[in-house]
Amino acid sequence: MLGSNNDKNDPLEEFEFRPINEGLGFHRKNKSSQATSSSSTSFQLSTPTTSSTSNSNASLNNPKLSTRSMQGSASASSAGTLSSSPFQTTLPRNEMKKEIATNKKATSFQVPTIEDDSIAKAQTAVNEILKNLNQKRQLDFVSETEKQKVQLKKSKPQLFAIVLDGMLVMAAFLMSLILMLSITKIDMILNLTHPETSGMVYLATAALFAMVTFVYMAVNRAILGYTPGEWAFDQQCGQNEENESVMFMLKIAFRTVVVMATGFVVMPFLSYLFNKDMAGDITGAQLYRKPTGL
Repeated sequence: MLGSNNDKNDPLEEFEFRPINEGLGFHRKNKSSQATSSSSTSFQLSTPTTSSTSNSNASLNNPKLSTRSMQGSASASSAGTLSSSPFQTTLPRNEMKKEIATNKKATSFQVPTIEDDSIAKAQTAVNEILKNLNQKRQLDFVSETEKQKVQLKKSKPQLFAIVLDGMLVMAAFLMSLILMLSITKIDMILNLTHPETSGMVYLATAALFAMVTFVYMAVNRAILGYTPGEWAFDQQCGQNEENESVMFMLKIAFRTVVVMATGFVVMPFLSYLFNKDMAGDITGAQLYRKPTGL
């Protein structure tokens, strides 16, 4: 009996969520719905504390009733909110996207088209500049090579170059002597120990030495422009233009004969004494030296 009385007097059974203030979309309701909502809210607020305590006790005694009443109130509130919700219609998202796209297209930078031939003129101007630079570089290279040719200075014979060439001449002479003795089967020691009977052997030996020296000095200077000793000390015989002429080769041969006729010592000594190439001044085949750093 107590439970039935509590069910009849339970205010939570008719409880329903209603908005207190006018929110979004609620101003569209009729005045009648607003009056009923205000009266229901005033009734809910005017319930005494004794009834709330009794209701709480009843809900504790009968939990199924409390859950049923809460579910009914929640379903009613959700139905009311869905019926009065202003967001049922979809937002105009496609229109906004179209507006954004049109704005982006409008703000995009448009490159102006060049109708005249200014690009072609600029390209031809650049080509002309590059052509002039290339020509200037070639002229600079030619001038530098000419300066290098002019920078060759006259030089006297170098002592160490003479020593190196003398060693190479002696090596070539000994190789030729060994080859000659192996071919002729001559006893060299026996002939040298009897000079009164073998004078021609001394003469042939001296002629062989002179021939080896002449070939070494003349051929190297005529073909290469320098001997190995002169090359080691940055010397050369004559200018680069002179080495191609036949007359200069004759001058080289004449220089070699003069040096050999004076005994290989007189001309170098005079050159050191007067600080110039004496054999070059006599024959015209002057020695030149490259400046240091080239």
